[in-house]
Amino acid sequence: MKSGENENHRSDDITDDQLGDLEATGQIIAAGEKMEQSVDRIDEVLQIANMDATAFNDALKAFSGDISLEGDSHAEAIIAQMIQQTQEMQQQNLKLREQLEESSVEVKALRGNLESVRREATTDGLTKIGNRKFFDLKLREAADWANEKGEPVSLLLFDVDHFKFFNDTHGHQTGDQVLRLVARTLTEGVKGRDVVARYGGEEFAVVLLGADLPNAVKVADSIRSTVAQRRIVRKSTGEVIAAITISVGVARYRPGEVLSSLIERSDTALYAAKNGGRNMVHAELVAEQVAAG
Repeated sequence: MKSGENENHRSDDITDDQLGDLEATGQIIAAGEKMEQSVDRIDEVLQIANMDATAFNDALKAFSGDISLEGDSHAEAIIAQMIQQTQEMQQQNLKLREQLEESSVEVKALRGNLESVRREATTDGLTKIGNRKFFDLKLREAADWANEKGEPVSLLLFDVDHFKFFNDTHGHQTGDQVLRLVARTLTEGVKGRDVVARYGGEEFAVVLLGADLPNAVKVADSIRSTVAQRRIVRKSTGEVIAAITISVGVARYRPGEVLSSLIERSDTALYAAKNGGRNMVHAELVAEQVAAG
């Protein structure tokens, strides 16, 4: 009986081979769990990389130090590769940032040059106000604004009286001085959103946004009066050469009309002012009344 009991007891004992298999299995499970933890840590570190480069570097170094202490050569190799790739990416990002900064400077320079060219293309060289091209662009914008907002827009056309006299009598330099003085007076006599331009020769144009015909006439007459008080003085002697006067024609934009019609009505009013004795403002009041009726 004892012999049999001993035999049964021995059959339940764990052999050395079985023990070895269990230890190997335990090591595999432990290694797997450790690797799973490493993968989780790596994933956390990579997620940090998407948010903050500095925090990513710190987390990566800390993780690398933990792995080195634990002696996991496989995970340590992964970390080393990540560090190398991170450094390479940082170098590439640095180069890219430098290229972007250089490109940004170039773009700013190009924009500045473009703006300068545009400004020169729409500026009258003598008087430094808008030229005819500038006037055409701004008049179209004003008409679009009037149609959209339902607000009034008026056009003032100015002509320097007896301008040929200045050129023939006192020379072109004096004539240029007259044109610059008129341009400066026009600019000072309107609001910032209004448009001042040299229409051509000794003619100037002002586009008044938000001004109906009576208000436009008031602005025009104020400018006329201011110009009439100015005098052309010879710089070398202080001698007063002559007074300056201007004639003005005023017309209000009619919603939907072609702009050539507005210019023609204002020009007609201007010639009426000149034919009426000059140094005056004329508005197409009759035309406005007919249109309103």
